[in-house]
Amino acid sequence: MSPGDNVVIFGAGPIGLASIAALRDRGVEDVVAVDLSPRRLEIARALGARAGIDASREEPWPRLRGLHGESPVLGAKMLGSDAYVEASGAADVIVQILQQAKAQARLSVVALHGQEIPVNFLLVMIKQLTIRGAMEYPEDFAESLGVLSRWDLSPMISHRFPLERFEEALSVARDPRAGGKVLIDLDGGHEKAGR
Repeated sequence: MSPGDNVVIFGAGPIGLASIAALRDRGVEDVVAVDLSPRRLEIARALGARAGIDASREEPWPRLRGLHGESPVLGAKMLGSDAYVEASGAADVIVQILQQAKAQARLSVVALHGQEIPVNFLLVMIKQLTIRGAMEYPEDFAESLGVLSRWDLSPMISHRFPLERFEEALSVARDPRAGGKVLIDLDGGHEKAGR
């Protein structure tokens, strides 16, 4: 993704939030986050998302049309977003993106999906869509460390727990409404951070 692209990130958990930071570092300014948690959307905006859409309260597609416009495909009005990052893990999101995407849009799937997802490859072909999966454990973390040195990502950290409270920390991390990134502080730490 490049500066000038408009991007939609579905899922504002730790991976989606890190995606916002990475895009901002690459000069992408028009990023919209979609999530079910108002707290996570608040964090997304603090990290540089242009807007946050609470999908538990409104259908995201009309609002995205207002933000990114429309682009016709064979006479049908498709969403004008250039790229999508699927970080929610919800199978129906991928299906909806393929239905709504404009011609030559790009989709990066970064969430883990355990179930099979039906993909209409006629849509993929007609729209000339690019779908890419991403699960990376680089040998060199220089790029990631560079992002950390250039940007304040502390809004991502919503909770800190001491090691003795690991089970509680894991419970909070599993709750999508709880916030962003949950950290275990080996030196003691505080229960909550970033508020």
